[in-house]
Amino acid sequence: MNLKDKNLLVISPFPSKDGRDVDGIFVKTQLEVIKDYFKEVTVIVINPVSLIPSFVYHIFRSNFRHKLIKKDYKYANVSVYFARHFYFPIFYKIPVGKEVFERLRIKAVEGIIKKYKIKFDIIHAQFTSSGHCGVYLKKKYQKPVIVTIQEDSNWFLEEYNSIDKRIYDVWKKADFLIRVNKKDVPLLREYNNNVVCIPNAFDPKKFHPIKDSRTIVNLPKDKKIILSVGMLEEYKGHKYLVAAISKIVSIRNDILCLIIGNGSLKEELQKQINYLNLDEYVKLIGGKPHDEIPLWMNACDLYIQPSLAEGNPTVMFECLGCGKPFVGTTVGGVPEIIINDKLGYLCEPKNPDKLAENILMALDRKWNEEYILNYAKKFSSDEIAKEIFKIYEKVMH
Repeated sequence: MNLKDKNLLVISPFPSKDGRDVDGIFVKTQLEVIKDYFKEVTVIVINPVSLIPSFVYHIFRSNFRHKLIKKDYKYANVSVYFARHFYFPIFYKIPVGKEVFERLRIKAVEGIIKKYKIKFDIIHAQFTSSGHCGVYLKKKYQKPVIVTIQEDSNWFLEEYNSIDKRIYDVWKKADFLIRVNKKDVPLLREYNNNVVCIPNAFDPKKFHPIKDSRTIVNLPKDKKIILSVGMLEEYKGHKYLVAAISKIVSIRNDILCLIIGNGSLKEELQKQINYLNLDEYVKLIGGKPHDEIPLWMNACDLYIQPSLAEGNPTVMFECLGCGKPFVGTTVGGVPEIIINDKLGYLCEPKNPDKLAENILMALDRKWNEEYILNYAKKFSSDEIAKEIFKIYEKVMH
């Protein structure tokens, strides 16, 4: 089916124009290919602005971080709009507050649609939270809606067990549900028969082998470089990685572990590093623009993802796309991708002893880069976009 004369509306987190905020980068990776199937693509990002000072978030480690006000922008046939509304995070914790919050989100999205007279034929919402807006727009404008459940494994189970009618309504009323891992598909089928697993993707134009990358990012050539990329938050499990490195350096001292990312646990992690006398071996190097990550990925010998919860982390596919072995945990859809020890090693989360053991095995092994690269091809943005487009065709019929 030809959708070249159709318009797509995406409701999702999305990166800022300058690339410093990479929230929703996986959606932009998908759109780099999907946009070419459509006449116009509109992305509406729900951008809540807190009425509480940012330091409160640090104290309570709220799930709702203080978000910067980002500017609308356009590229190719894609228009990106940030739908802003004010809110009190604490108020959101009570049932009435949740309902008010959802209404504010819907009102903000509708405000963008009316202001810019946006026309659309298909709605694709990323995350159940955006799905609330999606199913509302479906009913009002009589347009089909697809909802991709991007939530990490713990978050998804919280939703599934929540007994929250609003969440279940999103899953029931969507024309199609996409889950990023296979194991949760049967649970979603309790609410909707139209469910399929489509994992996230990586951009092969950016993530591929790059020569001399270690020289470009100025890293020592006589060290084994271990890399981890992710927000410095509890669910990413970096404290277990630091603990694992402490065990490793008692056996070998030729390693350097680099952790890229920002977050509320930065000071706590640095204290842990200092306490374990790992300043020489573990470096928190802050956030990096997404366009720079391929260089760091290529500069490493080994990529580590010590997460306590995941959906299907895009960085895993980016790691494989650079031909690097992956060491991580058995959370979310990770075991569905790292299917053998030619790709990497997995262990249960919160286990620094086993994580250290796996890292040591990986450092001593000679990896088959060609095998990893060939395996990664099935998760390229081109291939994943084809699977998503099939869903668009189905809902249009």
